[in-house]
Amino acid sequence: MKKTKNGTFSTICNLCFDSCGMLVEMEDGKIKKVKGAPEHPFTKGELCVKGIYSREIALSPDRLTSPLKRDGSNFKKILWDEALDIICGNLKKIKDESGPESLAVYFGDPITFQGLAMYHMKFFCNLYGTNNLCCTGSLCNISKVQANILTYGGWASPDYENTKCIILWGTNPVASSVRTRIKLFNAKNRGCKIIVIDPRQTQSARLADIFLQPRPGTDGALAMCMLNVIIAEELYNKKYVEKYTSGFEELKKEASIYTPEKVSKITTIPPEEIIRVARYFANISPASIDQGSALEQHTNSIQNVRAVVCLLAVTGNLDVAGGNIFSNFPQTAQPRPVQPTGEKKPFGTKEHPLFTQFFRQAQAMVMPEVLKTKSPYPLRAMIFSGANPAMTWPDSKKTEEFLRGLEFLVVMDTFMTNTAKCAHIVLPASSFLERVELNTNNPPTLQLKFIQVGESLPDWKFYHELIKRLNLNTEDLWDDEENAINFLLKPLNLNYRQIDENPFGFKSAQAIPGIIREKGFPTKTGKIELSSEILKATGYNSIPAYTEPFESPVSSPDIAKDYPIILTSGGRIPSLTHSQMRNIPELLELYPEPFVEINSETAGKLNVSDGETVLVESLRGSIKIRVRLTEKIKKGVAHITHGWKEANVNLLTDIDARDPVSGFPSLKSLLCRIRKTS
Repeated sequence: MKKTKNGTFSTICNLCFDSCGMLVEMEDGKIKKVKGAPEHPFTKGELCVKGIYSREIALSPDRLTSPLKRDGSNFKKILWDEALDIICGNLKKIKDESGPESLAVYFGDPITFQGLAMYHMKFFCNLYGTNNLCCTGSLCNISKVQANILTYGGWASPDYENTKCIILWGTNPVASSVRTRIKLFNAKNRGCKIIVIDPRQTQSARLADIFLQPRPGTDGALAMCMLNVIIAEELYNKKYVEKYTSGFEELKKEASIYTPEKVSKITTIPPEEIIRVARYFANISPASIDQGSALEQHTNSIQNVRAVVCLLAVTGNLDVAGGNIFSNFPQTAQPRPVQPTGEKKPFGTKEHPLFTQFFRQAQAMVMPEVLKTKSPYPLRAMIFSGANPAMTWPDSKKTEEFLRGLEFLVVMDTFMTNTAKCAHIVLPASSFLERVELNTNNPPTLQLKFIQVGESLPDWKFYHELIKRLNLNTEDLWDDEENAINFLLKPLNLNYRQIDENPFGFKSAQAIPGIIREKGFPTKTGKIELSSEILKATGYNSIPAYTEPFESPVSSPDIAKDYPIILTSGGRIPSLTHSQMRNIPELLELYPEPFVEINSETAGKLNVSDGETVLVESLRGSIKIRVRLTEKIKKGVAHITHGWKEANVNLLTDIDARDPVSGFPSLKSLLCRIRKTS
């Protein structure tokens, strides 16, 4: 089903979660040009700069083109048959000796919306018998989803089309999301008020009517203070609260502690500004909140997000038009369980039981400790698909030691990443321009194959081959993509041919606001639980009380004497994705090197200047990096983007201190110091 004829064909970009509509122009069997697809219902012809250069990414001379086997400190090329034989031999041995749970499988963002890959990966794990499937959700996105589920039983996104006021809380969609950027600009143009809360004055903050810069990690205190103001001044929606929420009196009592004067000292935001933003948000209806990763990548993650969600609830903005509304995503077929779950629970169940229970997956952040202690049982092997934890997990030194300490490690990726360098077997993955796949974002769309680079295979084919060679199942498999995609589409009453003929024409209908609210929220009480019944039953604080980040000037004053700067990391670079694409000249040219961003007043106290190379140190490690002075960052705060080999900020971050409920590490509120290299 490779497109070899001349012409222009519709497909979907898979370089990030946005899944933008794309047109690929073919000439003489080669990709001549890619551009945005105007008929895509959400991205409407726009592509980010990464999508524009997707051809250059796919055809990069750095691509992995054949399977590789570790040979001492180097690698040698081998055939796919040999690679699969080695992998299957090791997996059989480990299963026989230690049980199937001693294998963990981890997938990265590029896999999430690959319908065939996700199906076959889950099916393989089910058949093999391991429940230690995990993903980037161990440190990104899932914690905020969990906090929302703990409050009202689901996930609701801002209704950008109808809202009159939106808070961008720890998110920067202008830089990170084509879909949301389009909706944000449209909202702004029709008069929607925008509030941005972020320690950094991001690209999105330029659109703001109100901009607040809290100390990193103190968002929960700010949200509780806003609740205090709204409740004390009776600006909350009394009818909505009485009918659709439970635990209001408990929340009211806790919120009363967070006075503007007290929270000003915590967040360093003036009290009058906190009062102003609380009144502003409460007096505009409908209003919504876009919850970003900067809310959740802290050791107080769950309660931070819950406090923000409670703001939506008390103002009557959950499951109402213009507020935060439930989303309809295409529900494709899922692999059936083929054997009962064993007695061994997923890794992380002891430490973060609600995480593993909610998402039926392991919490990967505990795995370095599991490898060392062999508790609750041994972890001997891992397969990584489309992920680079050596650069993206916190505490890179400890993470690399963990990866190299595994008895058997398989990495499947498009490039030789730092993680792949730790592997025993490295497999070449197809880029999205080299495979037929079903993209399961909204609308469900086909990815088409235009080229073939070396011996690369799609991720789904690898897991398909493992199932066959391990004799796990030969009946429920398909050898061609069309039949497999038809099976995935059955619950949607669609098939391959329909989508091929109308590529972007099957958008899921938007959920009708109010249906769930009137029927009853999917919680124990049937209401929005301002006091969470699940948290109460499992011994956690049922009210979103604020706690300091594990490492902060307040919680760790002795450490702060030597490490006085607050470090936040991971701001998005539009031309790069996480640790990817720095080997693509056209993209690297747009952002050629990393910087530590600090305010000029902070730099003056440190006696460092713009462009100077400095040493940034934490309790975990140190990096050398150049200074970039900017007045767009809060005083006393330093920001470093992640994913740079030459200045890896995750050498400074911490994997051991985690949110007690979700297990999320702190990537955005740590302590560091900055010194002259001399």
